[in-house]
Amino acid sequence: MARRPGQIVDEQKQLEKMEKMKSLANGYRDVEPIEDAEEAVSQQKLASLRDLVFLGRLTEKKEIGGFIFDIQSLTVAEQKSMMKRVMKADDEERLLGIRPIILSYAIRAVNGVPLDELCEDETITSVEDRRISVISGLQASLAEKLHKAYDNLIEEAEGDGAEGVKK
Repeated sequence: MARRPGQIVDEQKQLEKMEKMKSLANGYRDVEPIEDAEEAVSQQKLASLRDLVFLGRLTEKKEIGGFIFDIQSLTVAEQKSMMKRVMKADDEERLLGIRPIILSYAIRAVNGVPLDELCEDETITSVEDRRISVISGLQASLAEKLHKAYDNLIEEAEGDGAEGVKK
């Protein structure tokens, strides 16, 4: 039977080496090594679960007329909330109001300012209503351009499928 040369490995040094390689792969240079191997594994699993939330999330900065709109794909919870709002409306309002509602969820900020903070009507207290108020005040042509940008973002997300990662 052939003999293989054995090697004694210091687990702590091996763990530090793995952490350093991992941090370099992620683009970080000085990351403190994790002392306990079990803690390292549990932290890695937790980080993976956190990444799952962002899997497939796409964000685009769309410049129109000198303004930069941050447009983002929606989470399941956001879509559910949006659909509840749409379904509460009557048929006519549902048909005419769906785009402003979609945009109020998809547009996160304009020139770095959160959308709800752009609402000038201080009597509106709900964040959702403030966002819709801002979108409803836009020109129809601008809203159309923003909706096209959102549609393109969704098509890109669907094209990536499960392989898409946060961008």
